[in-house]
Amino acid sequence: MPCWLSVLYFAVDVEHTKALCKRFQEEGIKAEFVTGMTDKEERRQILKRFASKETKVLVNCAVLTEGFDEPKIETILMARPTKSGILYQQMVGRGTRK
Repeated sequence: MPCWLSVLYFAVDVEHTKALCKRFQEEGIKAEFVTGMTDKEERRQILKRFASKETKVLVNCAVLTEGFDEPKIETILMARPTKSGILYQQMVGRGTRK
């Protein structure tokens, strides 16, 4: 994966979120994750690092599906299945806004 991309990754559950993040880190890619259990201040700092592109890959589990707007997102990775067209559009929409 090119080091200049800003990637938002949607995972299935908390365990999957942590495993995906760890895998990127093992490859030397600056990755972090957020879940519903992430402390609000810690989450704010993680999102700040993602916005500044210090963090290249941000993996999340059911946190950033709606109401999250980061115009620097360049790639969406979907590792979370859904039968909901609306939910899918919301997730993909995180990376298609101008």
